[in-house]
Amino acid sequence: MPERKAAPKPRRERPREEAKPRAQKPRAAPPPSRASQASNTQSTQGAAPRSDVSPARWQGQIQARLNRFKRTPRGGGQGLVTVSFTITGSGAASGIRLARSSGNPVLDQAALDLVRRASPFPAPPSGGNVPITVPINYTR
Repeated sequence: MPERKAAPKPRRERPREEAKPRAQKPRAAPPPSRASQASNTQSTQGAAPRSDVSPARWQGQIQARLNRFKRTPRGGGQGLVTVSFTITGSGAASGIRLARSSGNPVLDQAALDLVRRASPFPAPPSGGNVPITVPINYTR
């Protein structure tokens, strides 16, 4: 007995309704946190923003930020570059310079570019300018 295939049912297309823009309900802003209230108080007094972290933890944050932005340059090889710079009260890096060269100009330039890329840094706990010297190790 030959098999019979069922004829496909014709599709009915429904007319599409045009999308109507939904009215957005106004949302109330969440209450400010203690940290933002403290920073608002300080900024209104004209003082530089202060961080609530310990100096040791802040230095760890600086090193972590540098590591996040570190790139090993092509043809750079290996070496240790020491960079000095100042972190301003707002977290910007200024006065970026080599404290000790690796002997390889490609690595030296990469270290200077690293600090520029990673800026701005977290604000110093003291709220003022903080000079910092950091070794940057490039390995393959």
